[in-house]
Order: sequence, then C-alpha cells, then structure tokens
Amino acid sequence: MANDRHIPSLDGLRGVSITLVILGHLAGVRGAPAFLSYRPLFDHGLLGVKVFFVVSGFLITRLIADEMTDTGRLSLKLFYIRRVLRIFPAFYLYLGVVALASALHWLDIPLHNLAFAGSYTINYIIEGGRWETGHLWSLAIEEQFYLIWPFTIVILGLRRALAGASALVVLAPYALLALFLHGAGRYMVATRSFPFAFDAIAAGCVLGGALELFLARPAFVRAIASPYGGLVPPVIFVLDGFPHNQAFFHAVAQPLITIGICYGIARYTQVVDSFGARVLAWRPLVWVGKRSYSLYLWQQLFIDKYYQTLLQTFPINIALAVACANASYTFIERPLNRLRARYRPTARAIVEEPTEPAVDTSVSPAASRI
Repeated sequence: MANDRHIPSLDGLRGVSITLVILGHLAGVRGAPAFLSYRPLFDHGLLGVKVFFVVSGFLITRLIADEMTDTGRLSLKLFYIRRVLRIFPAFYLYLGVVALASALHWLDIPLHNLAFAGSYTINYIIEGGRWETGHLWSLAIEEQFYLIWPFTIVILGLRRALAGASALVVLAPYALLALFLHGAGRYMVATRSFPFAFDAIAAGCVLGGALELFLARPAFVRAIASPYGGLVPPVIFVLDGFPHNQAFFHAVAQPLITIGICYGIARYTQVVDSFGARVLAWRPLVWVGKRSYSLYLWQQLFIDKYYQTLLQTFPINIALAVACANASYTFIERPLNRLRARYRPTARAIVEEPTEPAVDTSVSPAASRI
C-alpha cells in the first residue's frame, strides 16, 4: 500500500471533480459555447461533488487509521488544528470578499445568508440562498463530517465506527427515496442535510479504514486490477445522466455511482501503472487538483449566469477564477500546509500537500501481489 507518500491520482481525481463542477456551472453563462448547454455531457456537477466527498472520507480515515496504528490513539486536538489550518483561512478570505462586495452593493447577499455560510450550516437553507454562497452547502457537509467522525471513532473505536458508516452507506439513499416519494418539501431539505448526504463521505471512510483488509483478499486485488476496470468511469457517467428526481436514481443509480467511485479510488491508488492512474497523474490535472479547494470557492463568484458583466463573461471568468484560486493556494494554502505538517503525530500518514510532489508510476506493493 502506497500510504507513506504522495499519491498523484488523488489530486487528479480532485482535478476531475472541480472540472465537472465548473462545466456544470458554465451552461447559460455569457459568452459560453452553446454546446456546454448539452446537459447529458456537461451537467455532472453533483457527480463532481460526490467524488470530492468520497475522496475526503477516504483520505481522512486513512490518516486517522495510520495515526492510531503508529501511536495507539487519535489526538482530537491535533486533528482539529490541522483541519482549521486546512479549511478556515481560504474559506473566510472568500467569505470576507463576498461580504465586502455585498456591503458595497456590488452583490446582494442578506446578512443571515452570510451567517449561515460562516457557521457551516448553509446546507439547511432552502429559501433565500444566493449563488455566491450557494455552493458552500457541500463544504458545510464536510465540516459537519469533520466534527462528528473523529469523535465517533474515539467513542466507538475504528471497527465499530466503520460498521456504522457501512450501514449509513446502504440506508441513506433509500431514506432519501422515501422522503422523495412522500413529500417534496422534506425531500428538498434532505438532499443537502448531513444525515442524507453523508453516504458518499461514509463510503470513502469505509474504503479508507478497511483498505488493508480488502487488499488481503485476492478477489478484491484481482477486481481492482481487472482490464475491464476502465469501463467503470463511463458507466458512472451514464448512471449520473439519469434524472436525479426519479426513484430509479435514488434506488439504483446513486448507490452504484458511489460504489464505482470507491472502486476507482482503490484501483487508481493501488494499481498505479494502470492507464487511468497515469491519466490522473498528468501534471496539468494534478496542478488543478492541488488548487481544487480554492478553485471550488472562487469559481462561483465568476461563473455566474445570473450576472452579465465582463467579469462573468467566458473565458474571462475562467481566467479570473483560476487566478484567484492560484493566489489563494500560493499565499494561503501552501504556507499553511507546511505549518500543518508540524501538527502530525506520525510521519507515516498520507501527505496531502507535499512540497515537491513527484509522479510515481510504479506498481504499489499491494498491487504487485496480483
């Protein structure tokens, strides 16, 4: 298992994720090519969010599992220090800019909207949301996950926590389906509420926490190394193309999509010489993936079909979003990543943001057992 070095394919997956989000937002934007409005090909923004969720659950749980293996315990204090340094500075910079623009009447964002965004509870706003803060619902779910998951592991232990997460992965889509069938109002609230939207993160947690057990099973190793594994990404896109407001999507497509994403993470982090892993390790895609968090924050301000100014005109809006994201990564994220390294209790854990990443195309030790 290549868990003691940087894994470029995970950054590549982040790059794919944020690209899907941006493509999904470009439809209807001033100056955007007309073909971007062809939804079967380009409207996969929620799929990009789901990939983000699974990757987050996988990485965080791998880090926690490694820490517990090396030190015998999980330090909640150090965990939350690292999360604050990772999430808060870049986020509150963006929110501060949005609040200032609203105070100057360049944007129209109610104070309560900013308060919900700043407290990571905006995923419970249905009415009165604004585009410039609307995307923060997914970050709110991740923060709620970061708050609950480590405590769950400390209280229950990793094995029982993973068992509970496995149950949630199975039950959450069908609980959401039940709400969809019995009440549209409650369904709309639930789609972005933590208990119903946590299943993708929970799936990543199960994969990250039980990966060593999975890799000990020859059938699992053969499955992730199968030459037919390359068919999984296109199948995911086909399944995501089904209408999301139908029973089939919740009952069949959504669980299969989550399983497919987990399969992809296992395949592309373990069989690192596979075609997909090499694509995800492509330097431009890794570059985008490293800036995906800041790009996720800033793209919403410029890729906005509700405004028709020069700043929201394609491709100027893309350039501005990338410029802001790169500045945020260079001057905020990257320096704080170095600071976060001081609060790691073990050097064995996955390094999310290395100072000088190197693309490793060799076969991982686990994959070499095939």
